This record gives sequence, C-alpha cells and structure tokens, in this order.
Amino acid sequence: AALRAPVDDFFDRVTVNDPDPELRRNRLALLAGLRAATDAVADLSKIEG
Repeated sequence: AALRAPVDDFFDRVTVNDPDPELRRNRLALLAGLRAATDAVADLSKIEG
C-alpha cells in the first residue's frame, strides 16, 4: 500500500516509452527492478483489480 502513491505518481508524470533510447532503457530498467523487488515478496498476479 505504501508504494501505491509513488508508483501512480511515476506513471502520471513519466513517459516510460520515451523517444530517447537511453531514457527509455533506464526507465524500463527501473520498472524491472521494482517488479523483481515485489516478486521477491509476493505474487501480485493473484491480486484482482
């Protein structure tokens, strides 16, 4: 629950698929790291909604 606001803010303010390849690569890497961190704790695919 504590990550909800920062993650929502990220997607509201940041274009992940930026035209700049370096920005896009960095942003995708950031999201991959977030996913790896959450996967280590819980299987979020089991959450509905």
